[in-house]
Amino acid sequence: MQSINEYEGEILYPKEQIDIEYKYLLGDLVQVDGYEQDYFKIIGYRTEIWRYKENAWEDVIYELSRISDGEWLEAHEEELTLIADAKRADGIIKKLGLLLPQKKNELAIIAKQNNPGKGEREMTMTKDEKKEMIDGLLDLYNDYCKLYEHFGDDEYRHIMKIALAKIEKAAEEIYPDHKKKQTK
Repeated sequence: MQSINEYEGEILYPKEQIDIEYKYLLGDLVQVDGYEQDYFKIIGYRTEIWRYKENAWEDVIYELSRISDGEWLEAHEEELTLIADAKRADGIIKKLGLLLPQKKNELAIIAKQNNPGKGEREMTMTKDEKKEMIDGLLDLYNDYCKLYEHFGDDEYRHIMKIALAKIEKAAEEIYPDHKKKQTK
């Protein structure tokens, strides 16, 4: 055996070029399988490269922060559903009422109903605040309806469905007897 410094031949290093396409990017708003009631923002991602004698693959792991409380989570690409890209995420979060208000004098119409069963404090809104939230969600729904009609992108339709579900839930909370009367 001789030292590499004494070797006069060409030293070959195995090279490999890996092209990885990221389906989601930093700042994107997503939902995660198993956490359907929660929304997350992508705060980071990493790629793990696996090489074995007979097998090779790459894993992309996304690091997420839950919008409602900042809880951290890791998820694989196939577990995620895009709600909005990074450019539109903050506007969607605000319009869908997913963030808690930052200032006391701001209306609490952007409070998210948390699941108290998971140890989180339950948020309550007044009837007027819920009505204002419904007005904002209707504006959002109408905006995205126009975008969907114009561009035909299913992402717009997806946001419309989310807004409509939140409108229905808020309306049921404001008028709980109305649904009972309709089903009779």
